Formats: sequence, structure tokens, C-alpha cells
Amino acid sequence: MIDDNHQYFKDMPLEDGQIFQHYLRNAEHSMAGHSISNQHIFTSLQEMFIYTFHEEQFSTPKVTFETWTETKTIQQNHEFKTVETGFIRMEADQEPEGVRMYFSRSQSLKRKDFRLDYIGCPDKVDNEEPWSWTSGNVRYNSTTCECPETTEIAESSGTNTKGVCVAPILWSKVRDEQRGFTILFRVSFKKLRNGGEKYAHAWEGSIEFEAGEHDYFRAAVMEMKFPSVTGQTLPPPYPLIPDDANPNIINIKDFFDQSTRGYGLVVNSAFVIVPDMKPTEDCTREECSSEFTKLV
Repeated sequence: MIDDNHQYFKDMPLEDGQIFQHYLRNAEHSMAGHSISNQHIFTSLQEMFIYTFHEEQFSTPKVTFETWTETKTIQQNHEFKTVETGFIRMEADQEPEGVRMYFSRSQSLKRKDFRLDYIGCPDKVDNEEPWSWTSGNVRYNSTTCECPETTEIAESSGTNTKGVCVAPILWSKVRDEQRGFTILFRVSFKKLRNGGEKYAHAWEGSIEFEAGEHDYFRAAVMEMKFPSVTGQTLPPPYPLIPDDANPNIINIKDFFDQSTRGYGLVVNSAFVIVPDMKPTEDCTREECSSEFTKLV
């Protein structure tokens, strides 16, 4: 899951500020569409290799980030409400070419899963036996199936879905205009004019969760893109992706997404997820095996 690395990331014995991670939002397993739309898959890897093997020539950016949550009680319309806010602060010693913050929600509070597909129909009629459409040991008619219609279509054609459901979950960018999802998800994103605690270039963002109002997790992540050390840039016209395009800008020099696509090193912060809780109880070894045998 997207927040798994909090268990080890800070303990990795690498030079300060030299630990990089890169997440591809709105991705499925093959990421084929992302390579077509040029979301930095190959170009960012190329930049990382150049920094690594030519460190005497190029100064690798130093990046640090912190995530945390705060819970407070507020009074609204003569009622007291509990609000949990997740924060991200990301800093760098070099000025990035572009900085963005993205946010999304999960399907429910049952799982911290923000992928385009997820395991939402794991149970068969008899979980001890293999899946079989012929014998009727299927998934679509189980009471726990969250996508019965699509599962039935797949199973009737002889496909064992292994419990996979499609999730229409997309990551949205925090925009300057406070409207739409930006207001609905109560997110904020700003540059810290006085710099960060460690480096001169710093940004901070937040996302809120109101207890009792939502039945799903909310998450946010920050992304920095540094100028390419190769001097390469994308030739116009730049890729037009609905989430990242502004059709009202005609001047190509002011194109809305010019600064965060194409060549250059891309680095992400950790994800912050609210509410800060686990969807299920911890399990170890054999205790967890029953959840996986359902998928056979």
C-alpha cells in the first residue's frame, strides 16, 4: 500500500537527503498508458542514472519531507465536530522546476487502497475449493462482493477474476482556484516563503477528514520536478492530459503544465492518509493465509 514505506524509509542507511521515491498516480499494473502520456517514467530514471554515475559533474538535489496528523474538536453550527488533518512538508536545497500536490480517496474504510483496481470480491461460494464456473463455485453472488455485475460478466466467460474489482479512483491536483474537489476534500497547498526547517525551498500541504462525515480514507502526496541536467525539453505541443491542462492559455510559454512534464528528476514525498488508523487488525504468518487462499 502507498504508506507501507513509513516502516523503514527513515531507517535506510543512505546519505542525508539522498533517498528518492517516485509514485505514478492513476496507474494500473503495466503502466502502459503512463509511458505513452510521458509521466516521467523513462526520463526521470534517466536523470537518476546521470546523477549517480556523474556525481562529480552534477549536484544531486537534496530532498527531505515530513508527514504528520493532528486531531482537534471544532464548533460548527452549534455542534462540536472532530476533524483530523494530515500534513505534508517537502523541502529541497535546489529550487524545483515545478511542485504539485495530489489527493484522492479510497473506496471505503475497509482498505487503504488507492489503485485503479483492487481486491473487492475475494470470497467464493466455498473458499476451500478452487474457483469454477462449471461447478458454481464463483464469486459474483457472494454477499461480500463489491463488484457483482462486472464479476459475473467475467466469470460467465470463463475468467477467474481472483477477486479484482475496477475502482474509478483518480488522483486530482490541488489547484490555485479553490473550487470543486479542492473545496470538497478541504485541501490546501502553499510555498513557505521563509523556507523550511532544513532547506531553503519548502512547501506545505494539508488534507482534512471529519469523523462521522466520510466512510473512506483520504490521502495526499507532494511531487517535485527538477530541471533536466541534459538540457532537454519537450518540443511543443506539450502533452495535453485533462487533469493537467488549461485550455484557456494560448501562449505556449505560459502553458499550464510545462514545468512538470518531460525531462527532469521527479521526486515524491511520503503519502499522508487520514484518518490515521489501520483498516484491519494485524496478522502474522498463518493468521494471514486465509485471506490469500480465497483468491485461488
